[in-house]
Formats: sequence, C-alpha cells, structure tokens
Amino acid sequence: MVRQVLLSVCLIAVTVCEARPVPCRRAVKANHVGYNPAAPKVFMIRDPLCRRFEIHTIDPDVRWKKVFEGELHPVEGRPGLFTGDFSELKKPADYRIVCATNEVTMVCSDFRPDGPEGQWSHSFVIKPDAYATVERMIANFFTWQRCGSKKGWAGECHRDLVTLYGTDRKIDLSGGYHQSGDLRGWAEGISLSFYGYLRWAEMKKPLWDDGIVEEELRWALDYFLKAVGPEGYAYDSHFAPIGWGPRDYYPVPAPMPGQCNIVMLFSRAARYFRVKDPGYAERMIATARRMIADLQTNPAYDVPYKPMVDNLPAGSQVAIWWQSRRTTGNSIAALAMAALEFYRATGEKRYADLAKKYGRSLLSLQFTDGPFAGAFRQEEGVDELSFVSGSYGHLISGWRTAFEFDCEFPDEPEWRKSAMLVCDHLLKMWKMGGGEESVGVRARSGEEIYTEEPFRAYVVRGNSASSLMRTSILFNQAARRYGRRDLIEPAQRMIDFVLGANPQDGCYVNGGGYNHFATNVFGQFFPSTPAIPGGFAHKLAGEYDMPPAGLALWAFAEAAR
Repeated sequence: MVRQVLLSVCLIAVTVCEARPVPCRRAVKANHVGYNPAAPKVFMIRDPLCRRFEIHTIDPDVRWKKVFEGELHPVEGRPGLFTGDFSELKKPADYRIVCATNEVTMVCSDFRPDGPEGQWSHSFVIKPDAYATVERMIANFFTWQRCGSKKGWAGECHRDLVTLYGTDRKIDLSGGYHQSGDLRGWAEGISLSFYGYLRWAEMKKPLWDDGIVEEELRWALDYFLKAVGPEGYAYDSHFAPIGWGPRDYYPVPAPMPGQCNIVMLFSRAARYFRVKDPGYAERMIATARRMIADLQTNPAYDVPYKPMVDNLPAGSQVAIWWQSRRTTGNSIAALAMAALEFYRATGEKRYADLAKKYGRSLLSLQFTDGPFAGAFRQEEGVDELSFVSGSYGHLISGWRTAFEFDCEFPDEPEWRKSAMLVCDHLLKMWKMGGGEESVGVRARSGEEIYTEEPFRAYVVRGNSASSLMRTSILFNQAARRYGRRDLIEPAQRMIDFVLGANPQDGCYVNGGGYNHFATNVFGQFFPSTPAIPGGFAHKLAGEYDMPPAGLALWAFAEAAR
C-alpha cells in the first residue's frame, strides 16, 4: 500500500514537471516586454508556416481569442525572413502573435512549443509606459553595482585609502561602481552610464521613486568629484592586477573622451541640482571648469592613450582607445559636447565659442556625398573613419554631436545639414542589417561592401546594445525635430531588439523577458558574479555592463515622448 502511494506521488510529480512551461526560443521574434500604445509594432519571423498572422488577446473565459489579422511581408535581401506589422492595435491588454495554418484555440494556461500546427510569440503587453517595470529593474541594477556600499552586491568593499600607483600619495577614492559586475570602474564607461541615467531622470518621475533616483545620482557624482584631482583631470582607473584586492589608480589622466564625458555629466547634473542644492551644483561647475582648462593644454592628450601598466587582464587589453587623442574625430566630438554642455550650464559665451570651434572641426571631417556620406574621417590626412571603435566616448558625442548643436544653435544651418546626413547614414546601416543585426561601417577588416579610394569600406556585424540604444535615442529625437517619420519605426525596433526581437529570441535585461544567456568569464567578470536583477548585457552572450543600461533608460524615455 505504501509503495502504491509513493508510486502515485511520483507519477503526479512527473506529470507536473512535464506540464510546467520551460524556456524555449520562438520563431516569432517580438518585443518580450511590450509596446507603448502609439509605438510602431513590427515583429520578425523566419520560415513562417503561412503568410498571414493573427494577434490574440485574453477573453473573459481566460482563453486566447483573435482580435487582429495581418499579412507577412518578405524582407529584401534576407531569404526566409518576414515581418508583420500590427501598429494600428493600440488597446491596452495582454497579447500574443500567432502564425498558424488552421485556427488555434488555447486556454491561457497551456504552453506549447512551435510545431506544425502553429508558431507563436511570447506573451507581451500594450499599455502606456510599457517599460516602467523594466526601467525600475535597471535602476535597481545601478544600486546593486555600487562599490563600497551596503546596498551593492559586493558589500562594503574597497573602502581603504588608495595609493596612487608609483607615488606615496594616499587618497580616498572609495565609492563608484563595479561597471561590468566586476572590478572595472572605467571613468568613461561609468560617466557615460550616468549621463544616460540623468537624461532619463530629467524626463521620468517614476511612482516608485522616493528619493532613490537622486540618491543614485549623488553616489555617482560624489565619486567623480573625488576622482578628479587637483591637476584638473580624473585619475586613470584601469585596475590591475586581477582579483578583489586593492584597486590601483594611476597619477595620469583617464582617456580623453572619458574626461569629456565627466564634464558633460557634471554640467548637466549642475542644472538638475541647481534649485534644490545650489552648493552641490556649484562644486560640479567648478570641477568641470578645471577639467575643461586641462583638456585644452595637457600634453597627455596629444598622443594615443595607453594604459600605464601592461598586465591588464583579457577584456581590458583591447585597442578601444586608439582614437583617444585630441586631433581625432572621437576626441574632437567629445570636446565639442563637453564645451556645449558647460555653456548650457553657465551661459558663458566663451564656452559657446569654444564648442563651435570644436564642432566645426568635426564637420570638416564629415563626408557629404558618396558611399560614406554622413560618416566622419578619423582625422585630417588619415584614411580611417571615426566612431567605429568600442570607445565609450562617442556614444554620447560622436554621431549625435551635430544634432545637439542644431538644438542649441538652430539659426546656424550647418548643424542641421550634418545631423541629417548622420541620420541617413545610420538608417542605411540599419536597413543593411535587415532587423536581424546591427551594422556599422569601418575602413579596415570585416566584410567588404564597397570602395571609394583611398578607402575600402567593410561592414561590421554584431548586436552591441550600446550602439543600438544610442541610435534609437537619436532617431526618436530627430524624428520629432525634423519630422522624419522614416526614423520612428527603426528607433522602436532597436528597442525591440534588445528586449527580445532578435535572432536569438533573448532579452538583454536579466529578469525581463525570456531566454537570458549565461554570462561568459571575461577579464574581471567571474562565475561568482550573481545573477543581478535588471543586469543589462553588453551583448546577448556578454557580461553585464552599465553603459547600455544607462543608454537604455534614456532610450525608453525618448520612445515614450
């Protein structure tokens, strides 16, 4: 009798386990989280069972019922890939997409993998502020990443005074963040992250915020106020050796675009805090002023940046700073944007003049026709392109520099002309990817696509979240400013891409959507790093990274406007 009972219990357990939904990858690639009601709503599907699709929602009997039907369209140059558009569906509700040869009815608790009878998406929502929950998770991710805080996942680490490498100077550089869930605390990456976070905070007032957003901004800003020394630059922070011991800081400047990112962050944050804490705002203005002065004269920026030590671990030993000297497009754009943001914060005309000087130097590097139209030469006399490395500097300057100048100086048509060329160039790159990948162009290595002597252009394919979010932000802003309706759908589809509408059917945000990839072991990203809620992947099989998280918050806010 006992054996019969045990057998029955085991059979029940097996049945329950077999019935439980398990992760699976769907043929229908749509945004796992959902869509704002007015947003374009486009999905991808490979090798569909038929050329029609349906949208289902949940009826009062808790069954899926059809509420919309549409036609699939092939994607040019992508055999087997089709898209469907249901943008006219705006009613807030839960939905799924179905592609089936016959009518499919299911109770909502059923779970079926794709099969001969049908293909369907994960369920998603249409509702106002569709990304509010994901935004909250990402905002919490920043808190989890704190270094030296009870609220950070690593606890109160790295609280001791540090000795500047090769000197006898001891200074307090506690605080900041573990940029990629690890030891790294690169000045350019973290400052970029919080510039995006700040742009989001300027536009969004989440219901759950009870001083949390301001507290997080202060944690970042306080660290950078300490990291900028009396010399007028932020100390280099490419930490070595590997491990959780003391961090090494170096008595040399962090890469030039990182210095400019910090100036931009201080300048914009000073405006944010000016009313509620004028003394704090003035500290940031004074520090940014010293940094701008150093950026004009410091000979360290006359040569490419090189880490002070050679034993940086894999993941840090990459040539992403090869354009970090003041004569390159990367650095010229960063200098232009730093001066522009400081002018916005102070109203001092000399900084407007300085910004325009750098801005026009950047425009002199832009191709205005031919296959490279909209792109920028690396520097005068060098047959290479700008904004093609992994440098964090050009993600908040670079491609968007001319657009920001047009917003500030609308009576000067050169900025608008340049910004429109940039949008056309980036739109061409998006279309080349067919929605399945992000595409860039550089002048060496990759898949050759066209030639215009002395350049030979190559396509670079990938799924960098930072690049996608940067372009989505610019497209939504340019669509509003210039009436460019052709930019709205790509801007949304780039958000869709990181939230699940990609060939891997995976969401970049840990805890949001479905099919999160296991992280690899990188230079300072260890298996012991926890699965952080809201952790944002640099790419689907990459480590958590704060820059795409900050840019994603900004992109979500722009999409909701």
